[in-house]
Amino acid sequence: MLCNVNATVPIIDPNSKFDSNSCINEINIQTREACPDFSIYSLFSSIISNKYIFGPILILFGIFFCFMGNAFYSVLAFISGILLVAFVILFLIVGNMSVTFSSTAFWICLAAVIIGGIICGYLFIKYELKWIVDIAIAGFAGYLLGVFLYNFLLNQIKFNPKIVFYSSIAICIIVLIFLIVMFRNFVIILCTSFIGAYAIVRGLSLLIGGFPPEGMVMDLITKKEWGQLKAVINFLN
Repeated sequence: MLCNVNATVPIIDPNSKFDSNSCINEINIQTREACPDFSIYSLFSSIISNKYIFGPILILFGIFFCFMGNAFYSVLAFISGILLVAFVILFLIVGNMSVTFSSTAFWICLAAVIIGGIICGYLFIKYELKWIVDIAIAGFAGYLLGVFLYNFLLNQIKFNPKIVFYSSIAICIIVLIFLIVMFRNFVIILCTSFIGAYAIVRGLSLLIGGFPPEGMVMDLITKKEWGQLKAVINFLN
């Protein structure tokens, strides 16, 4: 059984073959019952279904962050607020609930994240809370750097992949937060450029297809769901 959050009824793969004279048969069935409780699957499915909206937005966002992130600090504060609100809503709240995003629920959640983020960004600017903006930027860049290092290097470590994955992220976040305190301007430029580059690549990946989010890949690898991982990659193509 393969995860498909849009399958209200089980969908049997037409290429599946059943031989009543054989004791071994393989039948692929797409169903929402095979999806984990964590709603990142349905969330990413909603993003993919609107990829021609989110793809260009991410690319434009990435270009701004790459070349003008540090120059427009007020905009940076608003984006930092959106990142913080998204983390709280999507991971701390929704991530601990059994939620499947319908189309309406997805847009309501997205609107809540943007509105809440703009309010937070306004408060950051009004009360000059630059240290929160700095920590948010360093934290998000540290997360991306940790994922990058794991995918290209640390996944060769023959140990619990989940521990290695989250340890690499935690160490990168701590190191970047420390560096941003010591060398603020340089590290802000470095972090915004790295985030911008990731956003451009992620935006292009939505349009091209075949690049599931890192959290989904990590979840499937941890559960050894190789068939689902292959199906997700092929489905996105």
